[in-house]
Amino acid sequence: MMTAMRVQAGSRRAIGHPSASASRSRAVVVRAAVSVPSEISKVTPLGDRVVVKAVIVEEKTSSGIFLPSTSQAKPNQGEIVSANVEDVKVGDVVAYSKYAGTEVEIKGEGHLILKNDDLVGVLPAGADVSKMTPLQDRVLIKVDEASDSTAGGLVLTDASKEEPTIGTVVAVGPGMKNAEGELIAPGSTVGSRVMYQKFSGSEFEGSDGAKYIVVKDADILAAVA
Repeated sequence: MMTAMRVQAGSRRAIGHPSASASRSRAVVVRAAVSVPSEISKVTPLGDRVVVKAVIVEEKTSSGIFLPSTSQAKPNQGEIVSANVEDVKVGDVVAYSKYAGTEVEIKGEGHLILKNDDLVGVLPAGADVSKMTPLQDRVLIKVDEASDSTAGGLVLTDASKEEPTIGTVVAVGPGMKNAEGELIAPGSTVGSRVMYQKFSGSEFEGSDGAKYIVVKDADILAAVA
C-alpha cells in the first residue's frame, strides 16, 4: 500500500498517456512521505526494487477541460532512474500500480521506490498507452464500451452504465518464472476477447478516450466469442 500519499492541490490529473505537449502540461508536485537530506543526490534501491521519477502529465482532459483540484488524481507513470531488477532498465518509462510504493523527495523532486511486482508495463517514449508492453504475467486489454441502453431499451446515463469486464487483448507480457526457473508464458493471446475479474488490474485511458486495463493472467476468467 502507498505510504502516506499526499499530492498538492495545484497538480493535475494523469490521463494514461504521457504524450501531452509541454504547453498543456506541468510536473506533478508530490509532498513526499520521506524527505532525503539535501546532501544526498543518489538513492540506490535494494532487493527487487526500482526508483521512479514522475513524468510530465496533462493539465487537461482529452477534450481540453481543466480539472478542479477535487478531481485530480495521482499519476501512475514515471521514468526509471535506478533499478535493481532485470525486467526494466534506467531510462524506461513505466506504468505502475496506482497506490503502490513509498514516496521520497530527492533534490526537491518527487520520486517513488517501488517493488518490481508493482510495475505494470513499459511505454515507448511519447507513446500512447495502447503501445504499452506489459511486464511479467500481465495482459493489456482494450475494454469494451459500456452499453448505452438496457435490454429493454431504456437509455442509460453515464453514471448508471455498468462498467464492462470484457475486452480485447492488445498485448501480453513474457510470463513469470516458476520455482525451477522456467518461464511460464500467459495463456492469453493477442486479439482474443476475454472476460476478466471485476476490480482487478490497473486502468488507463488512451489519447482517443478508449479505456484500457492491465490485469494479471490469473485474473482472466474466460475467453468469449
